[in-house]
Amino acid sequence: MPAIAGAMAILSGAGVSWAANAYGWALAVHLLLVVLASSVAAATALLALDGKLRRELWPLLSTRAVVRTP
Repeated sequence: MPAIAGAMAILSGAGVSWAANAYGWALAVHLLLVVLASSVAAATALLALDGKLRRELWPLLSTRAVVRTP
């Protein structure tokens, strides 16, 4: 599973990098978008493919233990 998530991160980062080069965006925007796209792709792939990770995270997310409002 980590290999698939890594491949998804690399491919999405490469695609965003190619688009950023094509449009001539500034380097800071380029890097921000590549990191963001790669992170989202890897996290999505891990959550979609790794059942154990989903089972461990679901109770945290369903009880709102991660984010508490005052």
